[in-house]
Amino acid sequence: MITQAVLDTLFFPLQTGALRPIPASARCAFLNAHQHNALEKIPNLSLEQPFKPSYNSLSRTDLCSPLITEDNSFDYVFIALPKNQIESEYLIARGLTLLKAKGTIIAAADNKAGGSRIAKTLKKFGLDNPQSLSKNKAKCVWVDIETLNTSAVKTAIDQGAQTSKNGYCTQPGIYGWNKIDKGSKILINYIPEDLKGKGADFGCGFGYLSKETLNKAQKIKHLTLIEADKRAIECAEFNLKSYTDIISTNWQDITIGTNVKNLDFIIMNPPFHEGKNANPAIGMAFIKSAYNALKKHGYLYMVANIQLPYEDTLNSLFYSTEKLHEGDGFKVYKAMK
Repeated sequence: MITQAVLDTLFFPLQTGALRPIPASARCAFLNAHQHNALEKIPNLSLEQPFKPSYNSLSRTDLCSPLITEDNSFDYVFIALPKNQIESEYLIARGLTLLKAKGTIIAAADNKAGGSRIAKTLKKFGLDNPQSLSKNKAKCVWVDIETLNTSAVKTAIDQGAQTSKNGYCTQPGIYGWNKIDKGSKILINYIPEDLKGKGADFGCGFGYLSKETLNKAQKIKHLTLIEADKRAIECAEFNLKSYTDIISTNWQDITIGTNVKNLDFIIMNPPFHEGKNANPAIGMAFIKSAYNALKKHGYLYMVANIQLPYEDTLNSLFYSTEKLHEGDGFKVYKAMK
């Protein structure tokens, strides 16, 4: 989760003059872009944000895409760095490939989320003597490109790109990217083999729950995979390539609703964290969106961590709710609209 403090620190050198003014003719990019008032003053700006809620928060979504692919095209690249070190180094390496010769990279992170690693990473990529500034318990580091260790840059891009884990295509930075979620494995045991009709997987991730459900319930006519992280959708599409004829994918923020309607069933293992903090409101919003997307007598199958207070939301919306399982730290519900 990128905080306002990190964003303020990222643009502070530009606002104070520690970083030279950006010429009006310069092309600029912002990776892992989040809304900030400084964006209004940066010229010729391209934004990259694969996470739909953060994408939706940008005032200029017309300038944004899930992935910028124009190598050697930018004079300045700004990056708000996540905590995951592999993803962080991947973003820095990609930022360097986007820059023209003698371009400038500017990156910031919270002190507890890798702020002290930024200069070390840049030096690993062959960029000595970066400048830095600390503020708001975060650090911003910037440097002009002179000579690059292209081998180290390529290694970081390869390590942060799509990879295979546990038999599934995945990518560092996707939630739970390097494991099969225990809750999803439990939920599969309670998906009936005679499940049929048209359904959806809310918050599909890289597609484990969708694929296992289709493997088990072979009467399903169509399954829509809905996910907020565009990178996860791309992995899910690869993981379910054998089901191309009966799946579709939507890049959406389910907490604000979805455009799928009249579904026979929904399966889901909703997220409940925002950064490091538990936020049950996310799961509650998933439940409300699921209710709105189901047809009358449609079914919701969901798993949740045992401590999450979803019962009142389920009981207030659905005609009937049945707890199918409680144990191993999880509970499984079947609810009928």
